[in-house]
Amino acid sequence: MRAWGNRPDTFVIDEPFYSFYLRVTGKKHPGVDEIIATGETDWRKVVEQCGRPLSVPRGKKIFYQKQMTHHLLPEIDREWLVGMANCFLIREPREVILSYIKKQGDPTLEDLGFVQQAEIFDFVRTRANSIPPIVDAKDVLENPERMLRLLCDAVGVEFSSACSVMQSVSSLAGQCFPGHVDCVKPTAFGRNIGTAKQQNRHRSSSIKREKELFPIVCVSFTSSAGNITSDFLNIACTETEN
Repeated sequence: MRAWGNRPDTFVIDEPFYSFYLRVTGKKHPGVDEIIATGETDWRKVVEQCGRPLSVPRGKKIFYQKQMTHHLLPEIDREWLVGMANCFLIREPREVILSYIKKQGDPTLEDLGFVQQAEIFDFVRTRANSIPPIVDAKDVLENPERMLRLLCDAVGVEFSSACSVMQSVSSLAGQCFPGHVDCVKPTAFGRNIGTAKQQNRHRSSSIKREKELFPIVCVSFTSSAGNITSDFLNIACTETEN
């Protein structure tokens, strides 16, 4: 999202279904009251905004939407996705579990987004009669420019060198929901990012819960999204929890 938000021709929105998701599920995420109060809680209106980007500023040719798969609850009509260039970001399940535990506490399988990602991927693949781009988060960290170039080629968008420059904090902050503190922290690409974060997350309680959830997640992951081979590319128009 940061790379695309740095393009002058691109308008970026971050998790537009988040307010709806929190209101319906009752999840007590950080800043929940402010997020619900300031965001749109009617999924139909969110779909209208995302499917027909009437609010995109003049001069913007690309409308980049970062979605979280578990935010797209079953009652949300999927047909609007057919008109989008859908791309999928996948991440090693163990890292997803650890990241969730750090931010939100004890997760259920539904909180992690793997089941929903597989369902959405199968829907998009069937309706488009083709395999949408898929990217592994590890590949993006290790070689961001190459992966972004490949992604742009896959979706028919000209690569911009602006994608290789990390976006400023001030310009990104306005596109994030309240409470998304990590969203506005300056960062940089590199293979050590995930490792450093994971080292800070290792706590006995986290490791115990990870061991309990990992076999369950792996069944879902390997039986669906995990069947996608590494020959295909992916990135984050739709993401699991991170």
